[in-house]
Amino acid sequence: MEPLVVLGEKDYFSCCRSVKFAEEMVLAGPFYDYQQTVTAARDIWFNKVDVNGWLEAFAAHPPIGESPSMTHESPTSTQWSKGEQSAALATATETTLQELQEWNVRYRQKFGFVFLIFASGRSTPEILAAMKRRYHNRPIVEFELAAQEQMKITAFRLSKLFTVNSATASQIHTKYTADVKKAGDDFASDWLFPFFIFTFCWSMLFLVFSHVFQFSNNDLDSIEL
Repeated sequence: MEPLVVLGEKDYFSCCRSVKFAEEMVLAGPFYDYQQTVTAARDIWFNKVDVNGWLEAFAAHPPIGESPSMTHESPTSTQWSKGEQSAALATATETTLQELQEWNVRYRQKFGFVFLIFASGRSTPEILAAMKRRYHNRPIVEFELAAQEQMKITAFRLSKLFTVNSATASQIHTKYTADVKKAGDDFASDWLFPFFIFTFCWSMLFLVFSHVFQFSNNDLDSIEL
């Protein structure tokens, strides 16, 4: 069974900006479907990527509510970040944005990394409430929660990446199938018809010669008699 799509290190790195994560995903792949990909991603993220790898991935995210920077993320990641925060930005006011910025600073001062949350579909008030609640966690607890949120983001981005590449793979497969069928049709038109004519002619010649040979034998028999 051939894998549906084959993703590279850059693809995985755009989903989770940990070099270790991307390298391990390439070594574990290729995968046959999205579910298998996510299962491997969870295992690698929680069991093979160390603390430094987690912090590396965390650092690639812009503070929640701020526009992604091209210096921190790839073009693909930047586009995804904007989409993931679109609901929050759409529901934000000047007051809530200011409050969000203040809490971003307080959170980072306490924990040493940006506040991470799977923001897709969440409003600014929801995100603010979650940040205030999690601010009271112990650092070790919050570090684990941030890693879990990163995994949610990674899984979501993998689904997008997998969907795009699967569609491309499907298009390639369809084109390949059409090309093979056309090649078969061309072979039939180019070779089968001439072959049929050639076979028919030889068959007719064989019948003619057989008839002549039989006629000659009958003549000889009559002469002998």
